Amino acid sequence: MEAASGADIGLVRLTYEKWGDRDFLLLSADEYHALSAPHLKQLIGVLDALQHARIAVILTPITLPGARWRQMNDNHRDGRLWKEKRYWDQARRFWQDLSAALKQHPAIAAYDLLNEPAPELEYGKSTFWTGDYPQWYGAVRGTAGDLNAFYRHLVEGIREIDAQVPLILESGLYATPWAIDVMEPVPDPNILYSIHMYEPYEYTTWRKHKGGLRFPGGLRIESNGRHLEMTPVWLDHFFDPVRAWMKRHSLPPERLVIGEFGCGRRCPGAAAYLAELIRIFDREGWHWLFYSFREDTWEGMDYEFGAEPPPGCYWRLADEGGLPEHYDELYARGRNNALWRVLRGRLGRRNSWPHRQR
Repeated sequence: MEAASGADIGLVRLTYEKWGDRDFLLLSADEYHALSAPHLKQLIGVLDALQHARIAVILTPITLPGARWRQMNDNHRDGRLWKEKRYWDQARRFWQDLSAALKQHPAIAAYDLLNEPAPELEYGKSTFWTGDYPQWYGAVRGTAGDLNAFYRHLVEGIREIDAQVPLILESGLYATPWAIDVMEPVPDPNILYSIHMYEPYEYTTWRKHKGGLRFPGGLRIESNGRHLEMTPVWLDHFFDPVRAWMKRHSLPPERLVIGEFGCGRRCPGAAAYLAELIRIFDREGWHWLFYSFREDTWEGMDYEFGAEPPPGCYWRLADEGGLPEHYDELYARGRNNALWRVLRGRLGRRNSWPHRQR
C-alpha cells in the first residue's frame, strides 16, 4: 500500500483469494452459507488501511460458489456455476451478505462481480477470433451459461441491499473485448462494463515466442492461422466492436472500464504497445487499470523491472513471502526504464473515479 501510494496509484482492483484458506471469505465454494467472520474482519482491516492511504478499491472476487479459482483448484477449471443455477442463488446470497457487511465503506469505489468469467468454455467456445458471438450466445440464452441473466440475478440481489454502490460487469471469455458484443446493459446508471486487453495473446505472452515477436510487427493467430500485422492502426481498430456496442446502447465513455491490460515486459516493443493502448483509452475517455503492480509471485508484468531479469534474490523472497520487506533493494535500480516511464507518466494525472449517481 505504501509503495502504491508513493507511485500515485489511487485506484486498485483488490482480490483476496490468496490471503488464507482455500475458499477465503466464502468458507466453501462448494456450498455457500455465510461469510467467514474472521476473514471479513481481515478484509475490512485491509480496506481501512487502503482508505488511510487514499487508495480506492474495486473489490474483485476471483472465486464464487461453483467457480473456484483455478489456482486454488489444483489447476482445474471449475465450471459448475455455468452448469447449475443453484450456484447462481448461492453467488447472489454471497454478494448480498458482502454488500451488507461493507455498505458505505469509504474505500469501496465499486464491486466487480467476478473476475474474467468464461461460461463459453463450458459450451464449446474457446476463441473470439471466429466472429460468431451472436450465434453462440443464441444457443446458450436462458441456460446456466447465460452471463447476462446471471448478472441480472446478482444485480437484483445487491440492489436490495445497496441501491447506489457502483457495480462492474465483465464481458465473457475472460473479459475479452469482442465478447462485449452480446452483453445486455442493465438499466442502472451505477453499472459500468469492463473488458481486459492482452491481445494478441500470441505477442503479449513472452513464453509464446521468447522474444521472436515485436510490436509493431507480424504474427500468426494460433486458433485460426490468420496472419496479421500489429500496428498502431490495427490496435485502434481492434476496439471497433467495443465502440459499436457502446454506440448501439447509447452508453457514455465513462461507463467502460479497461479492468486490466498488459504485456510481458520482456516482449520487444512492449513499451510502445502499452503507450499506444493508453493513448487509445485516454482519447476514448475510458477508465483503465494496468496489470500489474508488484505481483507477489510473478514478475512477468512487473514493469518497474523494465526488460531486465529481477535481482537474483527475487525468487527466494517470493517463495518466502518476503518481497515487501525488500522492495527498496529490489526496485531501486530498475524504475527508470521505458516501460515504467510509460505508466508512471500517467499516474497521478488522471481523473478521479466518478461519484455515484444520485
